[in-house]
Amino acid sequence: MLRQYKKPQLYNAGGDIKKKWYVHYSYINPKTGKYQRIKQYQDLNSYHTKKERIEYADLLIKAIEEDLEAGYNPFAKVNEQTVAGSYTLEQCVPAFLATKERQLRGKTIMGYRSILNMFLDWAKRTENHDRHLSELTTEDVENYFRWAQKNRNLAPTTHNTELTTIRSFFTFWIGKRLINYNPASGIKRLREEVAKHTVYSDAQIKLITDYLSQSDTPRDKQLLQYIKFIYYTCIRPKEIRMLKVGDIRLKTDTILVPANVSKSGRSEPVDIAPGLDEVIEEMGLATADPDWYVFGNQAKGVAGDYSDPRPGPKPVGINYFSDLYRELTKELGLSEEHTLYSWKHTRNVHLYMEDKDLLRLMRHNRHTDPKVTMRYLRNLGLLVDTRIKNARRI
Repeated sequence: MLRQYKKPQLYNAGGDIKKKWYVHYSYINPKTGKYQRIKQYQDLNSYHTKKERIEYADLLIKAIEEDLEAGYNPFAKVNEQTVAGSYTLEQCVPAFLATKERQLRGKTIMGYRSILNMFLDWAKRTENHDRHLSELTTEDVENYFRWAQKNRNLAPTTHNTELTTIRSFFTFWIGKRLINYNPASGIKRLREEVAKHTVYSDAQIKLITDYLSQSDTPRDKQLLQYIKFIYYTCIRPKEIRMLKVGDIRLKTDTILVPANVSKSGRSEPVDIAPGLDEVIEEMGLATADPDWYVFGNQAKGVAGDYSDPRPGPKPVGINYFSDLYRELTKELGLSEEHTLYSWKHTRNVHLYMEDKDLLRLMRHNRHTDPKVTMRYLRNLGLLVDTRIKNARRI
């Protein structure tokens, strides 16, 4: 009898990083009874060195193997991923991941898979893996986190990240009417150390922008354009990297961050602020190919060649701008806390100091809850009640 699947392997195009690489495996198609090859690309071709691609491919192969061993069937519908309607934890994890794989981006789904597979490994050790999902209790989830704390010494941030993922997993199955309550909802989040958000001073802004604008290298020119996109839009650097020319809607003065690019998984509009329109004109985006990436790697799509940076059919590499910016800040004597993300924080400080309009900031940052905006502003050292200065004295 044929095995259901053949193990995943890497296709590396003979080592040519100018061509597309992918991971492939074969699974028996129930309609034909024969093996059918299935290709997985994920973010593999976003890396522009052999070493990076091989490292990412190893992670992808391991993830696919874990899913297949857990019972994932690429030809079954999501609600058919479990066997004979038993819906055990071991069967529900790959079914959940199969759904999320179509909704989330590479690194995000890798995080989901890593956390849930650790949860499943613990369940196998404690013989909880073959229990019906509805039988799992809050005490079971608490036992997992006690075990994880003892054996992995979880930091508060890691604890909270894993808790959020496990909650999402059970919430998904509530939506499928498989279970009636979320056993992870009773687990408390741990207090995290407030993140330090570095903001640029006016002198530092002038230092950086003057240096880049006076440079005669195309790479510095593109880096300055990238910084201005972050500053004026408050869009996350990783999201800007994947923006296409067609996402910029000049008729409505908005930029639409697509669902497959947005961290939230939702399509979200952002206003084109005064100042950004000049950058858009300078880059010639009004007449560029709408399917090209705003920050491309040469217009010819030659991987790793940034001698003529401009919009192109391929985005720049994942670490391209962060590596370039790290070199710049080091040369200018700035600390490691001064990152590309700091331009987003700086913009929010400037906007808040203009009119203290919380709703405006919430909309511009694409927050869905004003509490998120208020917490973010507190972490920036804002939301200080100035009325206290005029309070009564005794």
